[in-house]
Amino acid sequence: MAREGGSDFEPGLVARIARGVRTAIASRPGPTAPSLGAQAGARVNPGLGANDPGWFGPLEPLTPVAPPAVAGRRFDYPSGYNIAFPPREYEPIAFRQLRGLADAYDLLRLVIETRKDQVARMSWTVAPRDAQSARLPDPRAGAIIDFLAYPDREHAWDAWLRMLLEDLLVIDAPTIYPRLDRAGRLFALEPVDGATIKRVIDDWGRMPAPPAPAYQQILKGLPAVDYAADELIYLPRNARTNRVYGYSPVEQVVMTVNIALRRQLHQLQYYTEGTVPEALIGVPETWTPDQIGQFQAYWDALLEDNTAQRRRARFVPATISKSFVQTKEAALKDDYDEWLARIVCYAFSVSSQWAVKQMNRATAETAAEQAADEGLAPLLAWVQGMMDRLLRQCFGAPDLCFRWQIEADDDTLAQAQADQIYLQSGAKTINEVRAGQGLAPLEGGDAALILAGNALVPLASVMGAKAPALAPAPLGKYSPDEPRVPAGNPTGGQWTTGGASAGDAGDDDAAEGGGGDGEDSDEGSGLDLAGLFGGDDSDGEDGDGDDGGDGNGNGGGDGGDGGDDAGFAPNAPTADHLIAGGAPGSIFDDAHALRVADGGATQIDAPLVVAQEEEEEEPPKSPEELFDPMAEVRSEQFYAALNQLREIDPNNPNLEYAAPPGWVPTNDDIAQINQAIYAASVARVTNFVMPGGILIGTRGDGLSVRSLPGGLDAATQAYSYLSVGGTPYQREYPGSAVNLPGNAGLVGLRSVSASGPPTIDINVTGLLRLKLKYLGE
Repeated sequence: MAREGGSDFEPGLVARIARGVRTAIASRPGPTAPSLGAQAGARVNPGLGANDPGWFGPLEPLTPVAPPAVAGRRFDYPSGYNIAFPPREYEPIAFRQLRGLADAYDLLRLVIETRKDQVARMSWTVAPRDAQSARLPDPRAGAIIDFLAYPDREHAWDAWLRMLLEDLLVIDAPTIYPRLDRAGRLFALEPVDGATIKRVIDDWGRMPAPPAPAYQQILKGLPAVDYAADELIYLPRNARTNRVYGYSPVEQVVMTVNIALRRQLHQLQYYTEGTVPEALIGVPETWTPDQIGQFQAYWDALLEDNTAQRRRARFVPATISKSFVQTKEAALKDDYDEWLARIVCYAFSVSSQWAVKQMNRATAETAAEQAADEGLAPLLAWVQGMMDRLLRQCFGAPDLCFRWQIEADDDTLAQAQADQIYLQSGAKTINEVRAGQGLAPLEGGDAALILAGNALVPLASVMGAKAPALAPAPLGKYSPDEPRVPAGNPTGGQWTTGGASAGDAGDDDAAEGGGGDGEDSDEGSGLDLAGLFGGDDSDGEDGDGDDGGDGNGNGGGDGGDGGDDAGFAPNAPTADHLIAGGAPGSIFDDAHALRVADGGATQIDAPLVVAQEEEEEEPPKSPEELFDPMAEVRSEQFYAALNQLREIDPNNPNLEYAAPPGWVPTNDDIAQINQAIYAASVARVTNFVMPGGILIGTRGDGLSVRSLPGGLDAATQAYSYLSVGGTPYQREYPGSAVNLPGNAGLVGLRSVSASGPPTIDINVTGLLRLKLKYLGE
């Protein structure tokens, strides 16, 4: 159609443009989405219709019909949900059916009672949440513990808890009514049958806030009592977003329990009903019914209630002996019964070992550990959460908490092993460990200890345990009148007495030179001890003599210049008492021979020259002092132990020691090094498997199994680190194994384990047992 003064427009063009604009505004274009103008242009051009992204598109969503306040509704509950007053009205299974199933199937009842027994036998306490506050006794905690001895003023703790666990495991509706006295104080915590409690929901499908009623108790089929959320404690364990009530383990195995009940009924009828006898025996065809009856009576009288006659042979006519038919089936239990038992036990995470065919020992232990960890631990956590809520809501003590004191459970065993490692390595004190268990502190328990042999000793004494450094001999001034050994002797030219330093030949005061650097000597090479002993107190200058050394006489010349003791390092021998190459003019004091083994494996053994004081002669030594038959053996043991300790822990403080020449280690010295080896070996393993106090890897099949990535290569590298310093394990082992240094335990590597992946077995005697399984990519 044409418009006057304008151009022709295609019919429907304006509508298409408006629709394109609306789509462009409502859509969420990507990085390459065309602009609004491009979209409008595409719609204007009829030849681009096939490229329109809205072609057969999702269209606009329908306009919501609910008011905005409906936002946040938890689930699509039936209209008028609160009007239907029977509990679980909209659930497929009623409370009474769940209770009937739990009571009728004996296997299910046994599993439920086992779980209740396991929880009820556990020890517990109430203590402050703060570990520091837990060190001091809290009178409120004691009063609450006394109250919980009989929580409802009728049943003891065990019986009270079992009632709640019954409702938890069967109907998942444990309920507690906190009864108050006339003064408004807590009088009793009374368990209530959760099957009588109907939940009320608000407009959003959630529990109404007080003071609106959140629960109704249905008695005699009628709503009897309303309870606000703060007047009744209702604690389902397995809540779901699309349901108001919990989902108990019994409800999870309803079909299995139904099958098992009918199977048990069939087995019962096997013994109580039926018309087919045990067996059919043929008689001659010529017998009349009277003859058959007479023979039947004779046979019954002969064998009934007479087991001795049944054991004897009987002669019967040929036709009878050839006509015997066994009619009653023999099998009453097969693999399907075990399958039903496994399902029920799995629902409650209880080991089915007792109800099925015999397992091998390893499989049985793994199943037991897994059942305890997957079933008992979450159940204990639920009880702990319930009690913490009671402490906060009913006792007004949010700073207190309920703690399990599990003595025989695997989780506590692992915690005890970790605490023992922390305690024996000095990482925790006794009071810190006791605080973690909710126990009162002990006097003197704040000192860090470490295991030394079979005893715990203060950590400070071990960290500072070094052999005492040798005190320096008094340094005397140079005297030209001091005699020397005649030149013709092998030691000719040396002083016959010690204690004098290489002073200035022309100046007793030794104004020049400091000593301590030991770097510059005119002739001969000196030995630099300044870095080793920290004796670089003053930078000395070179002496003025002909061939002398520097300030500390480290050079090897004849006579020397320099100062006397200006740069002497305290508690360490000086170069004045060390012979370097046996050069004339050097002085060596027998009392200051030095042997040092530090972290760098440095050992200095200088040639010794014994110079006896002419004025005082040493008394003669006894034969025991002159000859020790075990001295060489002890020395070998001592230095071998040092090398082993250095291999395990190069920075161990026990590697630093000083001793005079001829010193022989005693048995106590060897024992001290062996104790250090044991402590270092334990620390090396525990630091590897528990960096920062947390076990490496993730939980495996059992509590003592950890899974890590990397496969055989990672396992081999870990074994190489853990086995450092170990000796080959001589007994049978399906892989490579070593005894840890210091008899600390065993570490082994199995390239292929029973479960498949490479496994490292760790057994630190009395402290830790772990299996590290290195899974592949």
